[in-house]
Order: sequence, then C-alpha cells, then structure tokens
Amino acid sequence: MTLNKEQFLKELLSDPELYFKHCLKIEKFGDKKLIPFTLNPIQRILHSVAEQMLKEKGHIRIIVLKARREGVSTYIQGRFFMKTATNFHRRTHICTDQLETTNIMFNMARIMELNYPEDLKPEIYYSGKRELKWGSKEGGGLQSTYGLSTAGGGEVRGHAIDYLHCSEVAGWGVGASEYATGLINNVVQGYNTEIWLESTAKGVGGYYHDEFMRA
Repeated sequence: MTLNKEQFLKELLSDPELYFKHCLKIEKFGDKKLIPFTLNPIQRILHSVAEQMLKEKGHIRIIVLKARREGVSTYIQGRFFMKTATNFHRRTHICTDQLETTNIMFNMARIMELNYPEDLKPEIYYSGKRELKWGSKEGGGLQSTYGLSTAGGGEVRGHAIDYLHCSEVAGWGVGASEYATGLINNVVQGYNTEIWLESTAKGVGGYYHDEFMRA
C-alpha cells in the first residue's frame, strides 16, 4: 500500500460512516441488489452508543433487544468487518442460533470482502465456509481472522477473541448460559475489545431474558 493509500484509509477510519459507505456493500432487502452500506436511524443510534461507551470505558459490552429489519446485525457485522480488515492480529467471532442464520451472516461478510475497494483491499490467504483470514501464509499482512459458528459447537473454545457478536441469543436453547459464558470468557481482557449480545424477544425466562433484565 502506498503512502497516499494509507492516508486515504486513515481518513476513512476516522469517520466510520464514511468508511461503511465507501468500502462496504450489502444486499438490499427484497431485490438483493448490492448497495453501499449507509447507516439508517437505528444503526446511527447504536453507533453513537457504542462510540460513547468506547470513549468512556475503553471497551464495549452491549446487549440489544431488537425488532426485525432494523439492521442491528448488519451494523455489528459492518463494524467488526472494518475493525478486522484494517488492523493487525485481530480475531472476530460471530455466533448465531442456527446453521441457516450462520450461513446468512457469513454470506454478508463474504459480500463485503468480495466487493471491497481493490486499492484498499488487504491480502487474504484463506476463505472457507465460515472463516476469512487476512494475511499471508508466511506470516505477513494483517494476520487477522473473521469467523462464525452456531451455538452449541466447539469451534472457538480456547481461542482469544477481540470482537464477539452473539446473535439471536434468546433462541440458543437450554445450553445458552454455558455456551455464551464460554464464548465471553474467550474475549481478550483489555482495551478496545467488544461483546455484543442481541436478539428478538422470545418470551419470559432463559439466559437472554435474564441478562437483558440484569443489564
């Protein structure tokens, strides 16, 4: 990357909304047409809350009770993609309630990667069914990873995580507390880490309801 490109990327990263719009593409609901990722009002609220928490606490711990089609998951995906694809040695993990949702999430990330501006795109050496790895096999480049799993699996046990997104947690079932706790314990303690728990409502009781009320 030339100095001019580095300066341009630095300018984009200083304004995440500009970065999202310039660098990331998402599928428009309905016709699936690729469009720039422009924040809607709900996403702007989330962004404002997250940035204020990051400024005050040095890390992010957020739980969101959401309605459908507000773009909460899309915002978190875009936020984590930006942080992982532009920083060295970062590990992002997204865990969803079921395989179909996991595949949808990964398709969103793959669309972002495939349509990333060529002049800013970092080197990528692995793109699997549920994982993207930026860098080179020789150890150069970003050496950052973006992975996904379905609740109840053992894919991430023992791995350090910088950015964790737990999606539709109310649908994780009877083992939700144990699995979510295991994931959260993998999050690196220290500056700039993020944990987001989100879900649509699925009635009273259970891990997500208890965590939301506790928060």
